[in-house]
Amino acid sequence: MATKNLKKIQELVGKLKPFKEVKAIYLFGSAAKGKATPLSDIDICTITDKASERKAKFCL
Repeated sequence: MATKNLKKIQELVGKLKPFKEVKAIYLFGSAAKGKATPLSDIDICTITDKASERKAKFCL
C-alpha cells in the first residue's frame, strides 16, 4: 500500500475513533489487498452499535 494511501487511511480512522457509536472500522478492496493504483479509491466500512443521529461525510 502506498504511503500516501496509508496516511489517508490513518487520518480517516483518527477522525472516526472519537465517535462512541463506531465499534469497528474495516478496510477492504484493492487498498486492503495491496493492489491499489493511483486511480483507486479507498474502501472503508464502519460498524456501529446503533443508528446514529449524527451524519458525517468524509471524502478522501
